[in-house]
Amino acid sequence: MIKQYFLHKAWAQLRQQPMMSAVSIAGTALAIFLIMLVVMMQQVKVAPLRPKSNRDRFLHVKSMSISNSNWGDGTSNGPMSVQTARECFQSLKTPESGHYLYHFPRIHSGVFAGQTGSQCGLRQTDDIFWHVFDFSFINGKPMIKPCSMPDSRLPPYLRRV
Repeated sequence: MIKQYFLHKAWAQLRQQPMMSAVSIAGTALAIFLIMLVVMMQQVKVAPLRPKSNRDRFLHVKSMSISNSNWGDGTSNGPMSVQTARECFQSLKTPESGHYLYHFPRIHSGVFAGQTGSQCGLRQTDDIFWHVFDFSFINGKPMIKPCSMPDSRLPPYLRRV
């Protein structure tokens, strides 16, 4: 009885004020859509998806801060060097592995034969990167050991002369 009453009243309200009802329904749908979008964006950041399939076991350290007693209250903040990251994290006993990925990418540009110029981001990392992240390769395999020639994994048309 109560259910029929509320349905009847809602239907009457829709017929009496169609514009107000359309705005109300559209506003409610938009609010639900935006909340779902925020939840999905958060899930992408924290869900264990490839290549970060072990994301729940990651520790991210983006920068460091140092201070000196001679400086007073002053500190110096910035990214870690490869040597500092290795000294701080690779000697720990608890983590399975520790790897370094330089936070700020370098932008390189180049012109290839018969094409316009293009830019690509280059990030410095170490060989443990390929053990920590879960990449799937269509062809070939990851470079496991560091190589003295930086362009040895590039096809000939991408190598610098």
